[in-house]
Amino acid sequence: MKKKILPLIMLIGVSATQLSCSSKKEPDKPAVIVNPQESELPQMALTEIDGKQFSAKNLIGQKNFFILFQPDCEHCQKEAQQISERLPAFKNYEIYFISSAPLDAIKKFSEDFKMNTQKNIHFVGTDVQNIIDSYGPIPAPSIYIYSEQGKLLNKFNGEIEIDSVLKQLTY
Repeated sequence: MKKKILPLIMLIGVSATQLSCSSKKEPDKPAVIVNPQESELPQMALTEIDGKQFSAKNLIGQKNFFILFQPDCEHCQKEAQQISERLPAFKNYEIYFISSAPLDAIKKFSEDFKMNTQKNIHFVGTDVQNIIDSYGPIPAPSIYIYSEQGKLLNKFNGEIEIDSVLKQLTY
């Protein structure tokens, strides 16, 4: 009986593995679902560390740099470190670090990377549903760069070297 059960268990295991691996991405289909609304500043409710609330949609009239992050994400920490080392390069942008983490964790992140006193850098919270409604399912970190008119200029989903992003900025 044991001899018959072992091959059956192996067959089930192999079949399950093939099912999970068989859904290969087709080359002509996008890897990420793109929300058509992302071409403009999103109608995303944001909360500053001090509790003040506003909508991202109202940030017209300034160049905006959104970084969607999680404080405990190593890739997000690496990007934050690179940004903190190159602060003068971002002087013409309002940078918004946006996270669904608790506000106290966002505040600690801002302090850890010594960006909490920069006038053009803001640390804000939102909920996961706001992020999904605005951008679809995206990895952390993700960067979205908007013009003064609120139009999306460029986006980077996943970790990227900040020097590569700086090449894309308009001053």
